[in-house]
Amino acid sequence: MLYKLHKSGVLTGSLNCYCLACDTFLTTHQEADQHLGTSPHQKSLLAIPYLDKFKEEHIRKFQTGYYCEFCNIMLPTASKVNLHLTEDEHVTNKGLCLLLPRGGGVVAFDNIFIEENAWHSLIDGVCSICNEEFDEGEEHKASARHSLNIVLKEIRFGTGNAIYRQIDDTSLQCVTCNKLLVPDKLTAHFDDAQHRELYNKCRILTNGIDHETEAKAIKEEHQTAGGSPTIEFKSGLKQSNIDANKSAESKTKILESLTKYQSAGININLERETAYCKKCSEVVEFNYANIEKHITDHSTNAPVDTTLQYPSNPDQNLNRVDINDKTAQRSEINDEIESKIKALQENSNEKVKSDEDGDSSNEIVENEKEFAKINKITYNQNNKQSYCRVCKVHLPANLKSMKEHVGGANHKKLADSSPTSKCQIQSPTMLIKKRTGDFIDSLYDVNSLFDSLSIINEEYCVTKNSLVFLTAINSRMRCLLCEVTLPPFSDTDDHIKTRRHITKFLEVPVIVSVENEFIREMHPGLYHCAYCELVITGWADMEKHLKCSDHHDNRRKGEQRLISRLPGLQNYKLEKAIEAMAIRRLFNMF
Repeated sequence: MLYKLHKSGVLTGSLNCYCLACDTFLTTHQEADQHLGTSPHQKSLLAIPYLDKFKEEHIRKFQTGYYCEFCNIMLPTASKVNLHLTEDEHVTNKGLCLLLPRGGGVVAFDNIFIEENAWHSLIDGVCSICNEEFDEGEEHKASARHSLNIVLKEIRFGTGNAIYRQIDDTSLQCVTCNKLLVPDKLTAHFDDAQHRELYNKCRILTNGIDHETEAKAIKEEHQTAGGSPTIEFKSGLKQSNIDANKSAESKTKILESLTKYQSAGININLERETAYCKKCSEVVEFNYANIEKHITDHSTNAPVDTTLQYPSNPDQNLNRVDINDKTAQRSEINDEIESKIKALQENSNEKVKSDEDGDSSNEIVENEKEFAKINKITYNQNNKQSYCRVCKVHLPANLKSMKEHVGGANHKKLADSSPTSKCQIQSPTMLIKKRTGDFIDSLYDVNSLFDSLSIINEEYCVTKNSLVFLTAINSRMRCLLCEVTLPPFSDTDDHIKTRRHITKFLEVPVIVSVENEFIREMHPGLYHCAYCELVITGWADMEKHLKCSDHHDNRRKGEQRLISRLPGLQNYKLEKAIEAMAIRRLFNMF
């Protein structure tokens, strides 16, 4: 949390903070966190970019001096900044702040990808951290001893953004090379040509291009041609006179296209400003034009599959993306829901679907796809045909026919004799859903100085924005459910109380077959995790998300918020019950 404040120009102390961009004193870290979301702060920060000379070191020059966001210190002059950048503390802080998990591994300095085995120091059946041999790598990584050791053996950083781990007094591990070294040979190793070659291989290529190398080449060519001055960015070069608002416009367009990108297999992380293509396992530059180009390249470069209906290769898999506090008070949204849903039902000739009719055609298709995938069957929804790659026969593309075929003696015999794999009869994950209007029995808002929460059925506690599918970007709010961006500085209640939003909100299916989770199918095939405020494509990916540590942490925080606020909620309900009783007695007197 502190680095989030630092990179937004907020100098933090043990208790108080000071916003260097706005020249504002902030009493607590929580108040500072709230300050970051205000429009004046964002405008002030946007007007003070990193200095060109110290861009990679994240140094800004404010009226009060030079600020290093990695180290959270103020420096009076540029010469002091140069001295500071050579200090071990700065090198270490920079490396740690730019160390993030991603794609099964770890990314350092925003552009160096460290494979999972290298991060865990697994080399040829030996774990260097635990100093022991292993038979099964995944099992060893999951062990308590290894998990403890990987936390205790800290990562360190050297000159040239070198990354290594201190194993013990006599050995070190170069993380990018995944190689053990003696301390005396460390500096020589970092200067070695083989290390530099392996280090460059770890560099993340955006759209297949090493932009660091490309930037240097373009810069030299541009200067030779007598072009205008250029400013170097991490992902290439841009003209110095480009309007800074283009970046904000790009982010807004990305947010507006979030559903489209999820459907195309592009994972968008708005907080970290990253885009990752699941189709080709490539990091795409967080820019609207580049993401659009990447999606277009996939569609234009993909070979035309003339054997889509009846594949000749029994191992062929069709490439598909599944689209598919005491301040508690009765929520105004809940009151609005109760009143407006009655009006909607009275004015509508359509009947609300019952729970028994809740299985939509999209859910049936998802179940058929999942069953086909598990049992080596190529599924083609377009012509309602499927192809068993084990028996090499065509089948109707419905769940009943595929189950009957997989359960047959001939399929079992061929599956058992297959040298590569054995297919088993497995039922796809059957999701039990309930529309939000039927799921919500009680809804309360709990407001405090620092947050606005909603308690649903006295079981789940999430942020109010998460409940109503609102998310913030560039000081503007966007409704993910209605797919609209709200006007600047508008009241979000004006939108969430509209007939359109309430109608959609009430009809969103809640996944009730997963215990202790609040997951809704926002659009067909798009699932919203309320604890993490995250939209994920496909149920298979949502199941993976539910197992990750980030989700567990967010759910634990939500459960703790619920426990801490339930007493105040119960007191509020008791007070209201006493008030109602007193009113009834008063009327009975007359």
